Amino acid sequence: MRRRPNVILVVLDTQRVDRLSCYGYGRETSPSLDAFAERAALFEQAISPAQWTIPAHVSIFTGQYPLLHQTVQSDRAIPQSLPTITEILRDHGYLTFAFCNNPLVGVLNNGLQRGFDRFYNYASFVPDVVPAPKVAPNPVAQGLEAVRRGIAHAVHAIERQFGKSERLLALSQESFFVPFWSRLGNFKGDVIRSMRDVERYVRAFYPDSDETPFFMFINLMETHLPYWPALPFVRKYAQWVSRDKEARRFVSRFNTQAYRWATPIVQPLTEMELAAIQAMYDAEVAFQDHHLGRLFDALDDLKAWDNTLVIVVADHGEGFGEHHYMGHAFTLFQEVVHVPLVVHFPGGEFAGRRIAEPVSTRRIFHTILEYAGIPSEDPLGTAEELSLRSTVQGRTPARERVISEAYSPTNFVSVIERRDPEILEPYKCLSLWRALYAGYDKLIAVDNAPDGLYDLRTDPLERRNLIQASPKASRLFDELHRFTEEQEHFAFEAAHAGTYRAEEEEEIRRRLRGLGYMD
Repeated sequence: MRRRPNVILVVLDTQRVDRLSCYGYGRETSPSLDAFAERAALFEQAISPAQWTIPAHVSIFTGQYPLLHQTVQSDRAIPQSLPTITEILRDHGYLTFAFCNNPLVGVLNNGLQRGFDRFYNYASFVPDVVPAPKVAPNPVAQGLEAVRRGIAHAVHAIERQFGKSERLLALSQESFFVPFWSRLGNFKGDVIRSMRDVERYVRAFYPDSDETPFFMFINLMETHLPYWPALPFVRKYAQWVSRDKEARRFVSRFNTQAYRWATPIVQPLTEMELAAIQAMYDAEVAFQDHHLGRLFDALDDLKAWDNTLVIVVADHGEGFGEHHYMGHAFTLFQEVVHVPLVVHFPGGEFAGRRIAEPVSTRRIFHTILEYAGIPSEDPLGTAEELSLRSTVQGRTPARERVISEAYSPTNFVSVIERRDPEILEPYKCLSLWRALYAGYDKLIAVDNAPDGLYDLRTDPLERRNLIQASPKASRLFDELHRFTEEQEHFAFEAAHAGTYRAEEEEEIRRRLRGLGYMD
């Protein structure tokens, strides 16, 4: 009987695919990931099911598209009846650990923490991190730790309100308040400490994993704004920014303007401003990659690769002003949903392979199930059929379609309504976006109507909209419509089977009416 592998899932939050050297970027920003990719399979067209953190993570953790799991706002949670990969693995004997640097994953009550034996959260005013090793029990230290946990519980309850309250979110966007939560509140966590703790855990638990395998989830968030990479990486990748007084001042100011991080761009960035942002982003990529290397070094030292499934992926990318958008709040253009996905299969199977076929990152769920020997209940196929391994072997799942969905974050829309309501309609901030990938063809639909068609082979930056010129648009839209209708049907069946709460059923009914499927 095959040993069940250890599973390590690394999510590089807000990581653009085109800033990684293993994906062809001209600067060497990711030597650790590059070396990892040489012993793994690299997916050239991995697509996130959603454009921002929560729905994208939930799709990875449940294997479902946002339309079905409906966890598309910061105040929603995964339905209790929809098991996460963590819960499934734990119920099948896995130890489960998380090392999270994103407050949207580690603080909010959205269900992503379910099933973990230990969930370490580095992103909070009071982080919950791995305690330092103790030589002997210390009553004083134990008492202080109990007090700290009580304070942390109260602080986390307050922090969660920012995901629910539109007024608090609006307040947090004010420039004077941003340094408070981004620095003191550890908004981006602590990549150095978290990766040090990851290394300790891998070295501690791997020797016993023949009997009890483990699942480890790691979220790293260094490439999210604000940008303040370590000085050696600034010197290597953004030296001119630190020397140029105007550029340095711009970056410092932009780091406090959280409202601008995700708002449509009415006034384009200057050439200097864009170059400064990109250079600092590169420095952050390299800084994070350096510490990610600690994980790979530990697996090397332990000779652990033969029985370890390691998946490195991004939840979404980041807009730098392309298509008139910053950040990742509203659109489905490539800079936001085309993400890195590199998979080391146990034993080094498929090492060095590059897969050009589009795949959804939702299939990470099924890949883990297949290697853990656990059946899937996905209505679109078995774990073996939907596993990424099948695509590497040239078998495309018959009923699977690669789609992405953008549900506007309503709390941030409310902030825009307070400040710049006139930009909501022109920039489609209130719209539901969907995209369908078929080979190198990509169709974008907005509010259930075709809006854009792009040939990604010849136009990877999506600058030429072929919607009026190509006969493919109608066929691809019909295909997207059929798949969407099928997903709506699955969601509606789940609601009537009692697997959703009443308010979730009403939300599904509302969307069905909006799309014309119900009166």
